[in-house]
Amino acid sequence: MIKIAMLSGSLREGSANSAAIRAAARFASESLGAAVEVETGRLGEIPHYSEDAEECGWPEPVRAQRARLASADALLISTPEYNGSVPGVLKNALDWHSRPDGQGVLVGKPVATMSASPSGFGASWAQEHLRFVLTQCGATLINDDPVVLPNAFDALNGAGELVEPAALDAVEALTAMTVAHCAAIARALPHEDGPRRSYAESYE
Repeated sequence: MIKIAMLSGSLREGSANSAAIRAAARFASESLGAAVEVETGRLGEIPHYSEDAEECGWPEPVRAQRARLASADALLISTPEYNGSVPGVLKNALDWHSRPDGQGVLVGKPVATMSASPSGFGASWAQEHLRFVLTQCGATLINDDPVVLPNAFDALNGAGELVEPAALDAVEALTAMTVAHCAAIARALPHEDGPRRSYAESYE
């Protein structure tokens, strides 16, 4: 079974990006038959990256998230935008997961990206920066065209779930593309684990 890890770059309880991730997770599991690991809200558990902290040993929240990402065939990230770029908590997590240099859990990992914002730009600058950072981490970008959800709060219902048809269509199309990408890789590989990438246990 294909497994997708899904990560919201927001810590906010009423986040439109977290709503987009929940919508993607529902569609992946209910309509596409994929397993899903949702990382919403977990970024706040990860301590600030520093080489000193890395040399002292991997903090448990970092090790646990790295293991979840490593076990997934692909990663889908939705980012908000703060001051024209990605949130610090998201960048911090990517910094951890890029280590050790050239051996991070994101090397070779297929990643799909989207962004949501209450503005008319849909956090497009942040997503552009996110995609650049991911390539520096060695990830493989699945979608050539960024998926942007502008005026995102208008796409939520009273319970904070994504319901606006055009926004749902965009999220579901990206999710389907991600699952299809993993399925294509799995068919080309001579084993049953799909495109999951293992890494040395000492780095978990």
